[in-house]
Amino acid sequence: MTDSESEARDPLEELARENEMIQKLDERLGEISIALDGGTDIPPGEIAEGLRLYEQYLRIHARRFDENLQPEARPVAMPTCFDHLDAVHADRSALSERVSRARQALDAYAQGEDDGWKRLAKELEAFAQHEYEEVQYENDYPLSCLQSTLPDDASDRVRAGFDRTGAELRDLERHVLNYLHRGPGKASGRFVVKCREPGCGRKAEAETFPAEGGHFGIRGPDGWKVVSSPPRARPRGDSPAIAVDVEFFCPTHAPKAMASEKGTGEARSVPDPAVSPDAGGPGPAACSCCDPVAPSLA
Repeated sequence: MTDSESEARDPLEELARENEMIQKLDERLGEISIALDGGTDIPPGEIAEGLRLYEQYLRIHARRFDENLQPEARPVAMPTCFDHLDAVHADRSALSERVSRARQALDAYAQGEDDGWKRLAKELEAFAQHEYEEVQYENDYPLSCLQSTLPDDASDRVRAGFDRTGAELRDLERHVLNYLHRGPGKASGRFVVKCREPGCGRKAEAETFPAEGGHFGIRGPDGWKVVSSPPRARPRGDSPAIAVDVEFFCPTHAPKAMASEKGTGEARSVPDPAVSPDAGGPGPAACSCCDPVAPSLA
């Protein structure tokens, strides 16, 4: 969505468009539920990322609905529309509780509890079903009944309110679309790596993936050794960037890399990304540049 499209869009149509994005995220959580129930191993970080994006996006949407639309809608809405406006507000107010239940199930799954996947699949299914029904309700009732009653001057004031959160929404939508671009359980990206040992031309494919806390991890090729250097500052414009060199060693040269690492202590291994840091084990390499977007509404 471009800035010009955002400014030209009718505010009620804009809220309906946002509901389409919410539904896409909701459908992805439902797909993850089905995949878990079918025995597919989904990284906990990927599920956590989906829940985080869903909550953040819905909170911005709810803020625009409550703070911008409601004050203009109530003076002109038909009396029968008031109940619908109240119902949508009440449901959004209980979002934190619903997300909390899903995250509790996710924690159990990440810690490897018996049947943790089953509990999480059931919780995500219930969550997705509830959110789907609420989005349909919002579209079918308050937004629909206001189409014929909201005057142009009120629409202009609602649009002005939307413009104040437009940049925040567009930034979050870029994160959402990137998340939706990959299928459940798929890596964020794949890239070819070459063995760092001089004279060795062996190559293989590594991948990045969403890890806990909104970070990204790196998963090396099977049998390869992954070694990273300590972070260092590197000039970039007016502010320094943090750089980390990551080197890959093929299975033939991995023992040599491990021995060198233990002997010098100058390099550290990228921990096993399959183990969640919340479970008491090592976690994937990550940096603050990939931290999640801060929630918009408490």
